[in-house]
Amino acid sequence: MREVLKEQMRELLLNGLTLSAEYKISPEDWVGKVSIRIFEGGMGIQPLVIVDGDIHRMEVGIEYIYEAIQYFGDAVYSSNNLRFMHLQAMLNISKVCPNIDLEIDEEHELYEKERQWLVMKYNY
Repeated sequence: MREVLKEQMRELLLNGLTLSAEYKISPEDWVGKVSIRIFEGGMGIQPLVIVDGDIHRMEVGIEYIYEAIQYFGDAVYSSNNLRFMHLQAMLNISKVCPNIDLEIDEEHELYEKERQWLVMKYNY
């Protein structure tokens, strides 16, 4: 993940926003979510950065915010995340075919080729 994006995410989190993205790793699963947020602490509890959802939960101190952002990004922006691959393929195709209809065999084939290309790209 690019450093500029990490810094932007850090600023959003420190300003109280929760970031979340759709997440799905198996075609048989429901679409879930992964989120990252800051728990403010209080009552003797230190603030924490929390990444949770349909992945293994991570709780770390604020000093490890970049590691938590990287963990979130590795899950969300990965070829294992079928939702990310689908949305990225649709975005790429819509630039050349703005009215794509996946019910049409030729257009669905174009989508599948783009999605497979993205999976190969992200795996290398």
